Amino acid sequence: GGAGGGAGESPFSTLHVRRGDFQFKAAMIPVEEVVATAGGLFRPGELLYVATDEADVSFLEPLRLAGHAVRTLDDYLPAGERKRLANPDWVGMVEQVVAAQGRVFVGTYWSTFTAYVVRMRGYRGLAKQSFYSLAKYRDVYATGTERRKGAGWWREWPEAWEGIDGA
Repeated sequence: GGAGGGAGESPFSTLHVRRGDFQFKAAMIPVEEVVATAGGLFRPGELLYVATDEADVSFLEPLRLAGHAVRTLDDYLPAGERKRLANPDWVGMVEQVVAAQGRVFVGTYWSTFTAYVVRMRGYRGLAKQSFYSLAKYRDVYATGTERRKGAGWWREWPEAWEGIDGA
């Protein structure tokens, strides 16, 4: 239980946990740290969809131990079947769309994959329910305290979605 939501609210939350060849090792924190930093954002027992490039999804066990039902792409499209897709390179884009649908989204700092998820959420008015798993940056979208300084190519900025509909 506990996964339900209000009218129009997503019945699940989402995470992006980057691994693989990610160059920013400081952002590749243990899932136990993700739970400690962001676990309070999730509802008890809430379904969590995790977009990840980690092949061994057993590393997500701390989320299960915290009481969540955890799903990854493997639960819906096993890796062996992805080769049969018209274009397997689309998988990442599909996962971004799914991740953008969460009631709450927790992403990986310095990840352009996470950044685009946040941009799509910004278009839908969900930026303030978007967070990072690194404690130092967790609430930058929720509080609106961090604004563009320097290049910031790894993340999206509110200027990308605020006031774009007006003339």
